[in-house]
Amino acid sequence: MQLATIISLPSRVGAPGARPRPAPDQFPSLVPGTPRLHPHHHLGGKAHHVGAQSVAEPLEPVDLNGLLADLAAELSASGPPVTLVVSRPHILPLRRMALRRALRNLLENAQRYGAGATVGISHAGGETFVTIDDAGAGIPEADLERVFDPFERLETSRSRETGGAGLGLPIARAILRAHGGEVNLSNRPEGGLRATVRLPAANQGAKARVNASRKV
Repeated sequence: MQLATIISLPSRVGAPGARPRPAPDQFPSLVPGTPRLHPHHHLGGKAHHVGAQSVAEPLEPVDLNGLLADLAAELSASGPPVTLVVSRPHILPLRRMALRRALRNLLENAQRYGAGATVGISHAGGETFVTIDDAGAGIPEADLERVFDPFERLETSRSRETGGAGLGLPIARAILRAHGGEVNLSNRPEGGLRATVRLPAANQGAKARVNASRKV
């Protein structure tokens, strides 16, 4: 069959005479007697699965400053600027690839809706904090938690304008929580949004491995 013939078939979407495509709720369950899952159930499950799977990665001494600097350079090369406001190394026992994915998702969100990001690192009470500030429109206070739910779509300038499930923030939170950390959002008094990432204090065994690596 020639290519021209294939393209002219009436089964092409939207072509005159094409058979209508059934709506999603018209498809039967694949297994008789079992209910169909709403697509959002799969999306929420995916975020939690990624978080749980990430703990299989071993801990290693990671320069958090260097990791963020690499991400800032990579993302700034293809989008709005990401500026890192730290200078000295911060060596911590971390799961490098999992943390990189979580931080990248948060930075891309700031780029997409806040025209870039300013990133800082601080310490308090034995824990490490990463702040990601943007200059966007912010989020209504009542919706600051809803954005971590893949089921939700906000009707604001930060909404997912092109559709889709928006799994970036849910996945970032799932990864951080699986590691004993957290991420929260807040509106900045001067405008824009702040994502605050909390990384848990290292246990003595992890600290010993980091200290040993520094002596090598």
